[in-house]
Amino acid sequence: MFRKPTNQETVTQQILSKAGNVKASTGGGGGTPTDHVSAAAAAEQRHAIAVAVAAEAAVATAQAAVEVARLTRPSYHPRERSAAIVIQTAFRGYLVIITNYCIYRCRC
Repeated sequence: MFRKPTNQETVTQQILSKAGNVKASTGGGGGTPTDHVSAAAAAEQRHAIAVAVAAEAAVATAQAAVEVARLTRPSYHPRERSAAIVIQTAFRGYLVIITNYCIYRCRC
């Protein structure tokens, strides 16, 4: 929750800036076969960027799910658990003694 931010934003920004450079370098369209090849390369580049962004989103979602799972599970260690059991048992015994005392004392 309060972790240091990751560099996912910068990776996405780098990918998108590279895509802008590819768009700027392609184009000029005279109908030559190289334009068709460069258009196909640009389409492939856009697809690669979309896949990379989707993969980053999937990683971020998975990390969030792991964090939620980590925060929702109980954090009792065996020693803490046994200490809690001892304290609860002692308190319940105390309540039994007090209850019995009140029952026998007030039975006039």
